[in-house]
Amino acid sequence: MLTGALLKASTGLAYLAYKTTETTHADYDPVLKGHYDTDPEISLYEGEQLTSRFSKLRESLEPLGVDVTDSEHWVSEMLPMFGFNGLKVNLRRDVSVVASEFKDPVNYNAVYGYTYCRGEVTLNERMFNPESAWNGKVENLQVLAHELAHEVQGTMCQDIRYTERLEESAQIASWEVLASMANEGSRPALHALVVSLEKNAYRASLYRAMRDRQLPYFLKRFRKIVGEENFSAWERMRRANMSDVGGLHDILRRYSYDPLKTIIESRKTGWEVIGLSLPIVEHAGGRVIVGRIAFKLDDLKYFLEHAEGLTEALN
Repeated sequence: MLTGALLKASTGLAYLAYKTTETTHADYDPVLKGHYDTDPEISLYEGEQLTSRFSKLRESLEPLGVDVTDSEHWVSEMLPMFGFNGLKVNLRRDVSVVASEFKDPVNYNAVYGYTYCRGEVTLNERMFNPESAWNGKVENLQVLAHELAHEVQGTMCQDIRYTERLEESAQIASWEVLASMANEGSRPALHALVVSLEKNAYRASLYRAMRDRQLPYFLKRFRKIVGEENFSAWERMRRANMSDVGGLHDILRRYSYDPLKTIIESRKTGWEVIGLSLPIVEHAGGRVIVGRIAFKLDDLKYFLEHAEGLTEALN
């Protein structure tokens, strides 16, 4: 049996060999600004590149807080953006946002928000509590965008035909909307998108590291990439869920790994995705079609291609 030191050394050497192979067999992508191969799965090295890129962008940004308690204005700004990006949105229906103090300690520490897709979004009270670490966080804006994406999904939320890709689709739609706002000059949207992409690239990499038994190297390497503050907060989530590794894997896959995998794969199809659980409008006939026509990632592609320039301009 290997000792702890030898196990860590062998894990690191195996990963370095893997990284060399990855670089050799991957092409540089000018949009993602890194080397990505043709394998549909996200490798640990690819996840590292994505995390590193957005960590550097996040570090270059001046601190910015976002007050989601002013939800009426954010909702009125975001909902039409989903329609602008090709989804069916009922702008005549009011969507309210309420705060809830989650009584269950696990949910209090892990659930940012939820909706039953019936016109009301519930956000964790911690976002509204001035003494909480969650208060004023810019990434709360992405949480709101994600829950609004569920509101746009509407009755699909309870339809078993669409539930498997429900979270993946809401995540992708929220990033497309935030990219649309950032491309138009919104500093809060840009900050929220950069932080969300960094966090989810980290979590997608964690999923792959746990699956490939590369966790010791991952923890050592990614701690340096994302910095002590983020690592401490995100590693807390992993440790708290180790009693239910299967549940943790499922969360990491549905919210982080699958959405980023789909986005990276969309390079092969002109940055269009078919099969998402989204009410996409066929513009020619005005019909709403689910899963059979493409959701275009126009704004997200532009943002990914020009993120460094936009970050510098809007900082």
